[in-house]
Amino acid sequence: MCSTALWVVELPDSPPCGMNESFTPCICLQDEAAVFKAHLFMALRFLFSMERNRKVFKRLFPPNLFAAFIDIGHYQFSLARYSDLVQRWDAMNEKARNSMAAALEEINLFKGDAQRKVRDYVILELLGQGAFGAVYKVMVVTPRG
Repeated sequence: MCSTALWVVELPDSPPCGMNESFTPCICLQDEAAVFKAHLFMALRFLFSMERNRKVFKRLFPPNLFAAFIDIGHYQFSLARYSDLVQRWDAMNEKARNSMAAALEEINLFKGDAQRKVRDYVILELLGQGAFGAVYKVMVVTPRG
């Protein structure tokens, strides 16, 4: 058992399906920040479960964090399932965090004008960009009248 932990999450005695034998029966979350991060990742994972949000998460998270995020599975309520994700988040370097911040800014729909328009189209999000231009997801705006 962990002696200095604020939160101890108990797991079953045998490893869950897909885990190796170096399985630890309890996970210590040492501070309130780790518990908060675990709850935050749980909420994000529930949002990810909705089909329409998946592309956003794939663009936002670096590949190793996204892989751990996917491996958790849908609708997992145990905080222990999110501890590896919290550890990976804490181990991220400054370059990876800056990359995530840039990706978050790219998908931010509320920067600048609330609705950017081009002729009869409202730009919803940037899908990708390259040397010759950018591709956007748009919606046709039909005037009511």
